[in-house]
Amino acid sequence: MPIIKTISGDLAELHRSGKAPLIALFLNSVSVFTEDIAKSFPEVVEMDSQFNMPSLYRLGDYSAARTETGSVLAFYTHLLNTDKIEFSALKSCLKKLSGEAIANNIYIELAILKPSDDNQWSIIKKLLNMQEYLFITVIDDKGEVQLGEGETGETA
Repeated sequence: MPIIKTISGDLAELHRSGKAPLIALFLNSVSVFTEDIAKSFPEVVEMDSQFNMPSLYRLGDYSAARTETGSVLAFYTHLLNTDKIEFSALKSCLKKLSGEAIANNIYIELAILKPSDDNQWSIIKKLLNMQEYLFITVIDDKGEVQLGEGETGETA
């Protein structure tokens, strides 16, 4: 079982400060970046342009970009920015990351941004709970940390 905690904050700021050295962004697989991602993580845009798979085949895969304060994983979880997350693609990304941790006998600490859609979040939470060898920090940029969650974390 993973260890999951939720904290309030801004994902990019927490990454820059070193409090979230490995983060995952849920991106589309056709290299269309939102303005905030392109501005906050130019390394991801550059890495994505060098990713060696055709865009339609990226769904469910991930790639990594180094930053000054850690690394960013680009989880290709939907085809276009207007699409909702394809949960099977997210499950595939998490399974591959968990598999790497198990194969190397290490735990991986990963931070993700909590989606604003409560229905999406309930499904993502279930997917997160099925992973092994992952310490997951969920960043709530709306400041809506649930009772019983916070800096000390919540085990799930």
